[in-house]
Amino acid sequence: MIYKTLKKIDEAIGRINTHPEYSRSLAREVFTGLIRDSDKHSSNLEIENEDSPTNKQVAQKRSEYIKNLSSARAYLAEHGFDKTTFAVLGSIVEPRPNIARYFRSGEVTFGDLSGIPPERILSAIDNLCYFLNERTDIHPVIRASQAHIELIRIHPYGDGNGRTARLVQNFALEQRGYTPAIITQGHRELYLGLLNKTLKDRASRESQLEKPSFTENLFHEFIASQVLNSAEHLETMLRSNRVFEIELSGLRGKGLSYTMKGILSGFQSMTNGYKDHETHVHLDSANSRFARYSLRGNIGSEEIKAQLNRYTKRYGFKYTVTPKG
Repeated sequence: MIYKTLKKIDEAIGRINTHPEYSRSLAREVFTGLIRDSDKHSSNLEIENEDSPTNKQVAQKRSEYIKNLSSARAYLAEHGFDKTTFAVLGSIVEPRPNIARYFRSGEVTFGDLSGIPPERILSAIDNLCYFLNERTDIHPVIRASQAHIELIRIHPYGDGNGRTARLVQNFALEQRGYTPAIITQGHRELYLGLLNKTLKDRASRESQLEKPSFTENLFHEFIASQVLNSAEHLETMLRSNRVFEIELSGLRGKGLSYTMKGILSGFQSMTNGYKDHETHVHLDSANSRFARYSLRGNIGSEEIKAQLNRYTKRYGFKYTVTPKG
């Protein structure tokens, strides 16, 4: 099952990166929005676990968490994955219990699990850095998901381990051009259940990187499904907001420019069944022989040409359709 999901992700990312009609600037804008959403939902997963906070307290803590995650991501982008980065990262994500800007020095428990002993943290982080920087043979989604599991297993900080693990996971995805895994409160029980069982399988040696347990495979599938959701959302936005410049030449009178504007505006009936989206047309310039339009919508250049071909013989004009991605 995981391989089918990974294939769908790769196909969507491939189209996003290469489709000549998709807007690069819009892709960056939507991608940035997905990153912000991932930080918001990652923060909410922690806030929900606190004792009856007021609405004002929730808003303040969410704002603080999101700001810290943004700063931590910027630090990762500048320094990459190494031992020093991980040593500092916890104090950026959650400054209060990690003032020393280093790994924890005491034991820590989370639920009915424990982090590894403090004296083993540096070696474990060193292995994680090697994995992230050198294991290019592993699919980017599995690489990111494995980093998530391993950081939680190590639990290198006094607090903020969950947020840091999700941040590292999504930054690892971003490094390879993949959209983030957005884990919402609605997924909280499933997410934590799969993660905790995976960690127990790791502790009992029933699961390993090269031979994951059934539950660990389910965790990878869960993360992959969230990556697929965000990739499909990004592609839907790009597909629904394709922009074209359409030029008509050889027109017979200026009035035909406005007639064709109305015809172009009716192209939403050809938008691949996406009835919730319409085409939007602007007449940028017009004279008796020439007109130029900009068209935005969920429609492709071949569909536009097919429709225009219906009118070229009737009105005797020529046309060009140019994607403005």
